[in-house]
Amino acid sequence: MSAMDRVSRRTALGLLAAGFSIPGWAASEAGREAVVETPFGRLAGQDRGGVRAFLGIPYAPPPVGGGRFASPGKPPRWTGTRRAQVCGAPCLQVNTDFPAWVDPLAGSEDCLYLNVWTPAEPGERPLPVMVWVHGGWFLSGSGGLPLYDGARLAATERVVVVTVNHRLGPLGYLWLGDLDPRFAEAANPGQQDLVAALRWVREGIGAFGGDRANVTVFGESGGGFKTGTLMAMPSARGLFHKAILQSGSLTRVQDRDQASEVARTVMARMGIEANRPERLREVPVSALVAADWPLLAHARGGPFFQPVADGTVVTAFDWSKAPPAGAAGLPMLIGTNRDEAAAFAGMLAPPVDDAGIATMLDDAAPGRGFADPGAGLALVKAVAAARPGLSPQALLFETATLAGFRHSAMVMTQSAARAAPGNVFSYRFDWKTPCFGGAWALHGGEIPFVFGNLAYGAAWDGKDNDALRRAADPVGDADRLARAMMGAWGAFARTGRPDPAWPAYSDESRMVMLFDRTIRASSDPDGDLRRIVADYDIRL
Repeated sequence: MSAMDRVSRRTALGLLAAGFSIPGWAASEAGREAVVETPFGRLAGQDRGGVRAFLGIPYAPPPVGGGRFASPGKPPRWTGTRRAQVCGAPCLQVNTDFPAWVDPLAGSEDCLYLNVWTPAEPGERPLPVMVWVHGGWFLSGSGGLPLYDGARLAATERVVVVTVNHRLGPLGYLWLGDLDPRFAEAANPGQQDLVAALRWVREGIGAFGGDRANVTVFGESGGGFKTGTLMAMPSARGLFHKAILQSGSLTRVQDRDQASEVARTVMARMGIEANRPERLREVPVSALVAADWPLLAHARGGPFFQPVADGTVVTAFDWSKAPPAGAAGLPMLIGTNRDEAAAFAGMLAPPVDDAGIATMLDDAAPGRGFADPGAGLALVKAVAAARPGLSPQALLFETATLAGFRHSAMVMTQSAARAAPGNVFSYRFDWKTPCFGGAWALHGGEIPFVFGNLAYGAAWDGKDNDALRRAADPVGDADRLARAMMGAWGAFARTGRPDPAWPAYSDESRMVMLFDRTIRASSDPDGDLRRIVADYDIRL
């Protein structure tokens, strides 16, 4: 650490004696309690030796009773010292994912909490802030997962890492404004929660050494969707200054008619008249959350719980035409993984032929499929012709990744780069993890590298355990890749550029950084597949 990045012990003691506050400073000693004064009250977190963790911090009151389906309130304040050493409860959900993606704590409506990791030693300047938005579509997930522990990223890159819980499913993404205008201001409460968390960051992150004027929002899968949607929220403007979207590029959201149809379906399922949405506040929350909404979404043949372009909280956007207003001038880092769809292998029967693969594309992602009947099969055949010799399973993964992830990322990257040349960077994560009968660079596979948490047990089918991963990496390339990815993400958070050797994306160069055992920039990798899928109208 350079002298410019450090306040010496003697200088710090002198400033403290003079009555100055250096956020988060004290001699680092793992296992000691760490205390910080915030605008909301005093917090007692954990000193982990080199980094401090403050967990389970409330950023809004519990959204219960009359707060259900309402906008989040102002941050709570307290007297005395609040212990901040355990993550808050995840928001209520039904999560059938693999164990590594399921919060071990019981869910609750009282869930609007965030976590902060900050370097133990202060710097002369405030540190960049990185706010992580978890994935899980809009139905599940938690900022408290061990995979998202921000300690290594904070310590290695000298950034302040924040992870957030927010309302999910019907509690976070049910549009009631056309059934009762009194609910219109509370549109998209899950997204409004994220804005409330960003407001908390603006007001309070300085106490942790963070720079409120240099905030990067980053998220994977559904977290990327939510990050992109923040750009269409007038209330979020000025609260963040850069964005990273990992395997989550949502090019449009549902309109009010679609969202109102969902609301009527929910009301009918709960046995409530469509003109009495306020009665949903009286329904036991377990009934709202336990209903099998994914199956209903599939039967409906369209999106279920997701943001709605209500016109006020979230404005309508379509990245295929232009970025939303909040994206103007925003540095962005956008990418996907080489074999995204392999992560969903456990949900799918082994494919037999092209027609079966095309059917699975629709089954795996209801509402995110092809606008034209028969287009799925045509795309499968086109990919098979471009990549002869693929097994049926590999062809399924290739086509589903292309249609479900890479296409929307391309649309967003191209649109953003045209609007703000030199500000947009593209990547592809190619590191293969042993699982699902092979080795794949699957959905979520980059997360352990971004956070530096490479020892995470098994995140997929049990074949990706720590021992097998070490056996597949005898020379420690994973450690080097993690350092490189943390370095690139940290540099982007500091300056808006991930690395001097990483060229910005443009229509002319189409430069993409490939992360694998060798890291290199490539012009238009798999350009033939990009051109093939560009001819299809895919609802994303």
